Amino acid sequence: MQNYVCYIFDKNYMRHGAASIVSLIDNNRELDLEIFALTIDVSAADMALVSGIGNEKQKVTVIDISEYKKDFDNIEKSWSLGAYARLIIHKILPEYVKKVLYIDCDTVVIDSLSDLFDTDMEGHTVAAVIDKLLPCGVKESLGIGAGTPYINSGVLLVDLIKWRDKKVGEKCIQFLEENAGANNIPDQNAINYVLKDDIKLISLRYNVDGLTAYMPYSDAKELFTQNVEDFYPADDYEESRKNPVIIHFIGFYLAKPWQYGNLHLYSNKYEEYAGQTPFGFKLEEKKLKGDPISKWIRKTAKKSIEKAIHNQNYGKFAGIYKRSEDILHFGSSIKKAVRKFI
Repeated sequence: MQNYVCYIFDKNYMRHGAASIVSLIDNNRELDLEIFALTIDVSAADMALVSGIGNEKQKVTVIDISEYKKDFDNIEKSWSLGAYARLIIHKILPEYVKKVLYIDCDTVVIDSLSDLFDTDMEGHTVAAVIDKLLPCGVKESLGIGAGTPYINSGVLLVDLIKWRDKKVGEKCIQFLEENAGANNIPDQNAINYVLKDDIKLISLRYNVDGLTAYMPYSDAKELFTQNVEDFYPADDYEESRKNPVIIHFIGFYLAKPWQYGNLHLYSNKYEEYAGQTPFGFKLEEKKLKGDPISKWIRKTAKKSIEKAIHNQNYGKFAGIYKRSEDILHFGSSIKKAVRKFI
């Protein structure tokens, strides 16, 4: 049976997306795959190199989607088109694609996806993993109750028939047009708001972030923003740490394995697969973003996090990260509010 996968990346993330595609193919050689690489501002030569990663059984189809920028003209954009474009994959992908697995390009796939493709959606439009790292107050601001999962949009199994019929993409865009303040996590907030009663949870193994890779369940259920215990049993969480399927390079400072001094537990997996792409593996300097106060907070937190990891004090590690991110999120909200009156 043919299975469909979708990536979206621009020229800045092209080589990372290529590494993820290589990892996907390497660990799923038994599956018939068509992998769609939706690209933005990527040269024709590089698009050809990405297409060449595929083979007869695992085909890579590259589609330039730069023309779709106009779909988001009325949105106050704080992210690149790549972050928003997953909302309109129903317009871009061929009609014969009935179900698709969307995967962020800052990932590697290190085991078979066979069971995930066979997932019974049970009538839901989307299947995904909860986002344990969202800033405090996000669920409440979207009207999502504590007992309802808020999912991470980095790995989405999508029933495209239902997505099209329910006009999910159009509703998400409308939400973003009417809620400029929701753009700190743009597509993700929109998807969770529109589909809050229409999401099936899948195993944590299919979207393992940097903190989960380090942290035992005893710490996780206390420190993550969404209480893991509300949605997943301990054995599923621990299995995701021991036998992850998709590694997602998010979760804390220097979680990206292509950055100097990165701290991700699985950075070697990215290096392995990036080295097999036409673009090779390359380290780049991490530059802290934001105003001087934000940079100081991140720099101070980074030093404390490195010490906590060295001492294997993962509870402290998560606590430092969470407090610093909450402070930065609060500061960002204040700045946005002030701008409205200037």
